[in-house]
Amino acid sequence: MGGKEMLSTDLEVYYTNARSLLNKMDELKSVVDKEKPDVIAVSEIWLTSEVLNGEIQLTGFITSRADRLNRRAGGVILYTKSTLTIRLAETVAHVSGTCELVRCKLKCRRQDIELVVVYRSPECVADDFILSKLKSCNNNGPV
Repeated sequence: MGGKEMLSTDLEVYYTNARSLLNKMDELKSVVDKEKPDVIAVSEIWLTSEVLNGEIQLTGFITSRADRLNRRAGGVILYTKSTLTIRLAETVAHVSGTCELVRCKLKCRRQDIELVVVYRSPECVADDFILSKLKSCNNNGPV
């Protein structure tokens, strides 16, 4: 399930494509216990607004998610350790129902780091929307 990457600031980030997060929570919790990441980014969470954050919460993490609008599939979630300082969090689901984005700015070792997780479906009609969101990220630091 996914992979881990270390950024130059010693921030450990884990990413995976879940293809339904609810039935992978035990596996994700196991990865968290073993790998001890600071941030977990997951795409294709396949959640709706009917699923409460408590059902997908990881102990010691703050949850930011963007569900697909008006249907199942797609969606993204970003878990950040509660010990990290979050300066900005933004969750966006495009009205077309074809892309979702979670953006988070963290303070890590006196450096601002902006993390973005995006899911873009094959039939996405919102490429300009995604590009504008990415361009609004900090151009002076790691993105």
